[in-house]
Amino acid sequence: MVERAAMTTFWQRFFCHRLGNVGLVFLTICILAAVCAPLLTAFSAVDTNLAAVRQAPTYEHWLGTDELGRDIWSRLVYGARVSLLVGVASVVLSTTIGLGFGVVSGYLGGLADNILMRIVDGLLSLPSLVLVIALQALGNQGLISVVLVIACTTWMQTARLVRTEFLSVKQRPFVKAAAVAGASDWALVFRHTLPNCLASVVVLATLNVGHAIITEAALSFLGMGIPPHQPSWGNMLMGGQRSILAGAWWITMFPGLMIVATVLAVNFVGDAIRDALDPLRFYHGSTPKKTTKAAVTAGNEVN
Repeated sequence: MVERAAMTTFWQRFFCHRLGNVGLVFLTICILAAVCAPLLTAFSAVDTNLAAVRQAPTYEHWLGTDELGRDIWSRLVYGARVSLLVGVASVVLSTTIGLGFGVVSGYLGGLADNILMRIVDGLLSLPSLVLVIALQALGNQGLISVVLVIACTTWMQTARLVRTEFLSVKQRPFVKAAAVAGASDWALVFRHTLPNCLASVVVLATLNVGHAIITEAALSFLGMGIPPHQPSWGNMLMGGQRSILAGAWWITMFPGLMIVATVLAVNFVGDAIRDALDPLRFYHGSTPKKTTKAAVTAGNEVN
């Protein structure tokens, strides 16, 4: 009953965040379009048509065609599958790795904590994009490779956050009381401590989705991400960069707008989740001015 009331309160606060609602609607549309891509496109996303190279947006090709005559709308919709899948899958994997690393470090403490955190500090000191490019250069191009590389270079932030939250929560009275009552290590970690750390992790994971999408686009733009024949928003940018000087602005503009809009939508949703999980932030940020003035007036009358 308490959990149901907490979820109801969370959704009420979430839907009070206007930008969060806009972001959620936009992401829902993108996901539905990616799932229903065959129903929304009349042209192949990979077949070339040299008779329709660099055609401006027309009634037949809503967003025009690219340098190989492929329909941009079709590639944009099918590319959403790749970009969104990379963003979600890499964040799920990196969050899982970071959770395990942070829990072990925070629970053991002492020398083990120092050693594990020095490893994290060393990895964080490396330039992230350089590290991603170096790891990707050692492997093969493909969706799985991109997901693994992004996950292996972004889990450190989650590990540090979980470790910090874990150290704070395990000092609270209810955790110490459970330990005194004879709770096992498993119960202390997964029943009493870890659930109270997940709010911050969820917010960070949501924001990391946008970062993963940008990283995939950057790798594909550099020719080291998704194979060129497979549609993705980064590949579309890479293919259209030479066409800008020829006046074919539409080849790069639409995938660029989709990347920007999707990352903004993810960040808006992350902000909404953060505000919904933080009562102080929610009430302070959403209390109307007239309510505040009324409270002040009431306080003056009492005095």
